[in-house]
Amino acid sequence: MITLEDYRIFDDLHNNFWITGENLKKLANNKDFYFIWGVFSAFDKNEKNDLDDIKVEPYADGNPNLWGETPNIQHPKAKVELVLWDSSAILLLSKDNDLSRKFRNTFEGWRDLNYYNQS
Repeated sequence: MITLEDYRIFDDLHNNFWITGENLKKLANNKDFYFIWGVFSAFDKNEKNDLDDIKVEPYADGNPNLWGETPNIQHPKAKVELVLWDSSAILLLSKDNDLSRKFRNTFEGWRDLNYYNQS
């Protein structure tokens, strides 16, 4: 069984993990795994990140910036961010319009976060 402990932890205080997309897919396909709160920031495979010098730590719980007029991806180098909100919502922030379109076409009941935040 794959667990998060199998991957690099770069901040013990906040339980931040660094995991490749391929390994995250294996982890997500495990039926015994469930996320309640969290942020998944996706980076270009060629992007170099110094895990010993992470300056931005994306977070979900208590983050007021997610509910502003135009929420942005928290990490400046990330291309996509999934914010898992108290197991009741998933926020998708993406610089990739094609990915956003695929997400909207795949999941029923999605709502535009910008529109939601304005109402």
